[in-house]
Amino acid sequence: MLIQTDLYISMETLTKELGITRSTVYRDIKGINEWLERHHLQSVQHARNKGFYLNSAEKARIKNKLGKLTLDPEYQLSAKERRAWIGVLLLTREKPVFLEDLLKKLNVSRSTILRDLEELKARLLHHRLDLQLEKEHGYHIVGAEEDKRRSLVHFLARIHPVKESHWLSLEQQISEGTWTTELFASPEAAGVYRILIESEKYLDIHYPDDMMEILSVHLLFLLKRYRQGKTMHMDPMEKVILKPSEEYSAAKFIGNQIEKQFDLSIPDDELCYITVCLMGAKTEEYCPSSAGEAELALLKKIIKKMVSDFEEDFHLAFRDRDVLERSLYFHLKSAYYRIIYGLEYDNPLADSIISNFPDLYKETKKIIHYLEEAIGKRVSDDEVALIAMHFGGWIERPGA
Repeated sequence: MLIQTDLYISMETLTKELGITRSTVYRDIKGINEWLERHHLQSVQHARNKGFYLNSAEKARIKNKLGKLTLDPEYQLSAKERRAWIGVLLLTREKPVFLEDLLKKLNVSRSTILRDLEELKARLLHHRLDLQLEKEHGYHIVGAEEDKRRSLVHFLARIHPVKESHWLSLEQQISEGTWTTELFASPEAAGVYRILIESEKYLDIHYPDDMMEILSVHLLFLLKRYRQGKTMHMDPMEKVILKPSEEYSAAKFIGNQIEKQFDLSIPDDELCYITVCLMGAKTEEYCPSSAGEAELALLKKIIKKMVSDFEEDFHLAFRDRDVLERSLYFHLKSAYYRIIYGLEYDNPLADSIISNFPDLYKETKKIIHYLEEAIGKRVSDDEVALIAMHFGGWIERPGA
């Protein structure tokens, strides 16, 4: 927290954000200062009535000294970091994980780990996942594969180091020590990183180093899931939308290289998922997400609201409304995928529809807000015109 801000951090903020007592804060600050002194770095400063802070010029040296992300025995993770690490461990586990394993890796008390697991279970519920404990299999996470992958990305984002430090070692040398280096600084991780660098030429884009590392580690963990037979299936319509993209060409290149280097064949659905990951890496916040059952169920609810508003505003009742909604779902789903993946649709009839059927277009533009609010993105005029065409066709049907 001190490295990431130029402001003072008050005692109240530290106790609230980290979930610890004032005495623990003072103890931890003392430990941090001892570490800084051993490495000839300036200690954490404190100003009365303001809080703790680090000298701005010293932060870069501290970040550089931290180097790779490891769990140095001298470094104490925050509660949020511990829970994120537990989530990553459980989502990428290749053997049972028990309470004793977590105690050994995270170096905290039993009560702290149990509290972390309780908080993690609550967080996973938001991802439609459940944390369970079985006598023979230890702790494991239960739920749909697409939800597990969303959750993995969520946790990775919370343990990724600052931009000036790195996870991966391209020299393929694993530094001694920690279980985190076994996860991140392996020769296999470096191989995945190189494949992604080579794939950039397909997209004519250069990803920032920190984004490339998150993408690399995400793909590294996907390889583990592939080997365990844990793959996901994507909606056929979604695949149709994704395949003409440059990212899909890059994903096929990545799949071929993985097959050569790791003797692992990537299914077509997974190539489409990698396509989504490449698209997500273009944004400032890496958050790849393929539409699951919950998102498509929400889309059906949105369509019902749109049709109801349309009927009310135009003072009509559609005959065979359920058939209309199913038909509209098919058309709107393709638009949904194009919008969330940033794939522009060029509707050659858009200008004609807008000028010749202004009332129809304006009404569609009005009711499309349900979709825009759900996905957090604006729907283009070309897409609105296409949906308006569909409503117009049903209005002209006898009985409407």
